[in-house]
Amino acid sequence: MSEIKILHLGVEEYSTVFEKMKKLQERRIEDEITDTLIFVTHPEVVTLGPKAVRDGVEIEDYQVFETD
Repeated sequence: MSEIKILHLGVEEYSTVFEKMKKLQERRIEDEITDTLIFVTHPEVVTLGPKAVRDGVEIEDYQVFETD
């Protein structure tokens, strides 16, 4: 059975957690760490994937993040 590291981060900003997640992903790809499960709460945000189209869509009151 594989080992899984569990992180309980509490409440953090989305951008902070996203950066942590990307660093963990890089380390996992390089097989430097085991799988990681992250538990976190962040303020409401809107995420836009690479194929998202914003034509005519106005997003107010939320931070917007482009993701891969």
